[in-house]
Amino acid sequence: MTILVVQGANMAYHGKRQPEIYGTTTAAELDDILHKHAGSRGYTLEISIPISKAKRSNASIGPSMTASMDL
Repeated sequence: MTILVVQGANMAYHGKRQPEIYGTTTAAELDDILHKHAGSRGYTLEISIPISKAKRSNASIGPSMTASMDL
């Protein structure tokens, strides 16, 4: 079974902006934690991070960035 996780567009700032409030775990570290957790239970995880409208006009990769991994 594949589980789709759609993260907020501000995840790129996670672990960098106001770490005293939000902690120091980065988005990449959180993705790793989620992948390990899903894999330990026999699931495949697909993580999608929407790109904001402003950034999308300059991006050539489309409306979302998707990272997927079969565990």
